[in-house]
Amino acid sequence: MKKILTILIIGLFIASCGSDKTSDPKPEPVMEQAELTAFNFLPVAYGLDWHVNNETFKSNQAYGNGSGATVEWEKGSNSLKLEVKNTENKTTVITDNHSFVDQKEYIGVVFGTSGEPELEVLEKDMTPPASGKVRVRFFNALDSAGAIDIYLGGETADYKKVSNLAYKASTAYMDVEVSALSGLVVYTSTGVLPDDQTDILRYSGNQSSAADKIYTHLLAPKLDDFSKAGIFILNH
Repeated sequence: MKKILTILIIGLFIASCGSDKTSDPKPEPVMEQAELTAFNFLPVAYGLDWHVNNETFKSNQAYGNGSGATVEWEKGSNSLKLEVKNTENKTTVITDNHSFVDQKEYIGVVFGTSGEPELEVLEKDMTPPASGKVRVRFFNALDSAGAIDIYLGGETADYKKVSNLAYKASTAYMDVEVSALSGLVVYTSTGVLPDDQTDILRYSGNQSSAADKIYTHLLAPKLDDFSKAGIFILNH
């Protein structure tokens, strides 16, 4: 009888030890990240609040302003919800989802009109330009312009570098001389020859571009007069 009791006690001890065995800890999730610079080119009187996956990203952003930060996600969940709200009443202006790639850099742009806001996310290509040149792309965010042509460095046909750039579209990056951007630059409606009476925008002497740098030139309503066109140079 004593022997049987001893065996029962040992069996209970073994069972108890087995039930206390802890499971392997859950591995930490693998995180990825990208850089997002958000810009407000929506011609309205109120500021904008940016949210990424329901978390505050930027607050009370005024027209023409941009600022950036890191966005992060768990690997495999790279489709992020971007929501832009009216700072004053917190109503949603526009929302969209965008798929990000680990270690890439992006520009987010809100533009259009109060009745038809648009949200675009443009990936930056950080490939350096040819030595001594400027690497630039152009983005058409001026809803009233329609498709446009762009002349760099002059206004004759041989200076036309961009043809038929639609609203909400961007060009590929191109390498140009610094003088092409600091000289005469003309934006016209597609197929319309340069003329200071009909041009969408015309300027010269802009010294904002430097050799060996990369930029996005964005056409949008002018900073101090939404009824006119302005150019915004976004440094990469």
